[in-house]
Amino acid sequence: MTRSLLFVLALMTSCGARTEVRDAPAFDVIYTHDGMHIGRWHSATGHVDVMSTQREPFVITCTRDGRFIAVMDIVPPFDLLSSSGAVLRTQPGFPEGIRPDGARLIVSDVDLMDTKESCVGTLDADGTYINDECTSSSSHHFVRAGEYSPDGQTVLWAEGIIHEQWTLATARDTRGDWRPIESGHDVLYSASWSPSGDRVAFETHTFGAPHTLNTLAIVRLDTLEVEALVNETPKWIVSFGFTPDGRDIVYVDADVADGEVVSARAHIMDLGTHATTPLEVPIDPNWVGSICVTSDGI
Repeated sequence: MTRSLLFVLALMTSCGARTEVRDAPAFDVIYTHDGMHIGRWHSATGHVDVMSTQREPFVITCTRDGRFIAVMDIVPPFDLLSSSGAVLRTQPGFPEGIRPDGARLIVSDVDLMDTKESCVGTLDADGTYINDECTSSSSHHFVRAGEYSPDGQTVLWAEGIIHEQWTLATARDTRGDWRPIESGHDVLYSASWSPSGDRVAFETHTFGAPHTLNTLAIVRLDTLEVEALVNETPKWIVSFGFTPDGRDIVYVDADVADGEVVSARAHIMDLGTHATTPLEVPIDPNWVGSICVTSDGI
């Protein structure tokens, strides 16, 4: 997920109590545990495995099976980790999406010295970087990527101007076969494929008086029909992800007062009934980062 598509809050600290969530298959939540550690919270037991990192995990991007994890501080470079936390390689730029095999990432702004343009491209394991899209920073127009589809063939993209209309689309990682699937939002922060690849969940903010409307919704790729899951104000939805079976979505929302997060909590929603259950995962409202929802036990 990207820094412009994704404003997120990290989960924190040690073991949480087990949360009873019907008969859903077990899943993991990978999150910022503290300043130099990543935690992996197991839904089946509430246990947390903690991994050390070389940099503060402000940005976390994962493959849906949890085999590859990209970790970045506030600024590049980033580390690509294995599921055990071993550093596989260190590369420049902001990690946006990881191909399921870990061999290629979508990365933005590899050259931080270039302040005139904002570029998004593919970065291979050997360091080959191809700029597929560059836009002038002065135009305030941005193109950003989300994540790869489950089969690794397609990427979620978004483009637009901050506080103006954004479009969410699917396309190859070279931006071929561009297909808009949703548009018309002031800010589109993040998007995620369902495990079956037939739906996309996305989070938007629409600004207006007296409050900002924060929405989590799903769009079907065959009909482009949109189903709203959560509409919250003044709460902010700060991160989310499908469970591995695609029947539920895990999300974190936060209470905000005077521009500051005062509390936050993780939830799981049954996508068939929209019934929501809180997850007993401790949230640190003072740490901003991102989460990944992955399969269990990798």
